[in-house]
Amino acid sequence: MELVANRMHAQHGPFDIHAWARDVPLLSWATVQAAIVGPDGHLVSTTLDANAKPINLRDREHIRIHLDGRVQGLFVGKPVIGRLSGQTTIQITRRVDSTDGRLLGIIVFSLSPAQLTGLPRSIDLGARGVITLVGFDGVIRARFTRDGPDGLSGIGETVNNGPHRLVSLEDGDGFFVRHSVVDGVRRLYSYHRVADQPLDVIVGLDLDEALVIANSHAVMIASITGAATLLLVVLAAYLICEINRRTANEIRLAGERQKLEDTTIELAASKADAEAANRAKSMFLASMSHELRTPLNAVIGFAQLIKAQDIGKIRTSRDVEYARHIETAGEHLLGIINSILDIIKLESENLKL
Repeated sequence: MELVANRMHAQHGPFDIHAWARDVPLLSWATVQAAIVGPDGHLVSTTLDANAKPINLRDREHIRIHLDGRVQGLFVGKPVIGRLSGQTTIQITRRVDSTDGRLLGIIVFSLSPAQLTGLPRSIDLGARGVITLVGFDGVIRARFTRDGPDGLSGIGETVNNGPHRLVSLEDGDGFFVRHSVVDGVRRLYSYHRVADQPLDVIVGLDLDEALVIANSHAVMIASITGAATLLLVVLAAYLICEINRRTANEIRLAGERQKLEDTTIELAASKADAEAANRAKSMFLASMSHELRTPLNAVIGFAQLIKAQDIGKIRTSRDVEYARHIETAGEHLLGIINSILDIIKLESENLKL
């Protein structure tokens, strides 16, 4: 455009951009059409036709905005279908003034969206990823998808009729998530301002595709967490059952220990009673043994005297026999009493063996 503007300043008309394109092939290679529109809004020259008719273009926004003097520098217009080319193109226009401020003409470059970038062919944004060029007015200048690499998908539609405003943001770049106003797909978008131009580049990734790895990790983490939680619940239930079982055993053992203690107390009392009774028995037997030995010794002594006839002549032999029987029985009884006394001494640990 700078080259064309310099020629317009130098030549002051007539302007023949079709002829200039032979000297500057870029005018034809980089555009669908390069044209010059006169101050009256009519087509003056185009690279498509050496003898183009003066078509009235005053109704086109990208022409009218320069005729009214509302824009200085480049203006990126909305996509339109060219009246001469018949193609949907993005109109880039620039006003050219003379040194005295008089309008010499308007340079128009009609670009095919596919000419803007080769990124859709070199990078993979997924099955439903998009690259969109949007003007500050919210109108899509180009939109590239896997199925629409020519950039014409959704071209001319506005993206500012949703809950979020996507363009003309002060920071010039950022991120947001929303459903596309073109195809309704929920995407994660990143946008960035085109330097010195009223345009934003917006790249959108299908949110489900973008988060598929994170979602799989989330499912795995949730599964592990669920399994761990289930394991903890099972362990907690087992511990509760084990604690309850051990508590019941402790209660049972405590009851048995109490019973054993009660039985031990009862046995100790019974033992004390038995020992007391045994001591009483021993004392009784010892006392009775001593009490029995005294008269028994007298009986045995007198029986011996009678048998020996030391106290006088016995009338009959039977009396001697009777005395002998009395002595034998007394000695037998005395032996039993002595044995009882020995037992008593054993129980009282007083007998020396």
